[in-house]
Amino acid sequence: MKNLFCLIAFSFGLTLLACSGGSKEKTNQEEAAAGDAANAVSDNQPANMQDAMQQAQEAMRNLNGGKQVEPINFRQLQELLPEELASYERTSKGGETTGAGGMTVSRAESKYKKGDATVEVNVMDTGGLGMAMMGMAAWSTIVIDKEDENGFERTSTLEGYKCYEKYSKNSGRSELAIIVADRFLVTTKGETDMDDLKKLVKGMDLRKLAGMK
Repeated sequence: MKNLFCLIAFSFGLTLLACSGGSKEKTNQEEAAAGDAANAVSDNQPANMQDAMQQAQEAMRNLNGGKQVEPINFRQLQELLPEELASYERTSKGGETTGAGGMTVSRAESKYKKGDATVEVNVMDTGGLGMAMMGMAAWSTIVIDKEDENGFERTSTLEGYKCYEKYSKNSGRSELAIIVADRFLVTTKGETDMDDLKKLVKGMDLRKLAGMK
């Protein structure tokens, strides 16, 4: 997660750009009104990174009912990744809680092995950032359903939570991501089939994760 903070800042920048954009099909009156609004908005655009971070913090508070949620320490998240998970044996683990400018996230990871198959499982707590600010799960707000001779990519649900699935026949790699309680992002990937990844996620205590504070 060395570049996590840069990703957060970049994602926030994209959000600002998206919010300031307008439709090309406006009438002249609408364009004039939009121009006035743009001028008003431009006065509030961040002049530097510090201002951008302050605006990000304000956005975080708005997303959480005026409160900034402190992410759970990665050591607590690590408890959800046991020595054995769905017949896979853990080979390594790690994690970190990091932040800057008032924005903090936590991440725990473990690598597992079963035979020749190896997978990586990550649990991230976005805390007050919210999934909308992270820009790390854009699929959570859209529907994806694609499949061809090379594999598939789709959004679906798992254990009642929205998830994202991707499989490549060429590499034999599968990826699975799931959002829990609009705050936690669980991702798994490896050279195995999608069913195994789903078993790994189901083997975790997602209800416990959802209730963590």
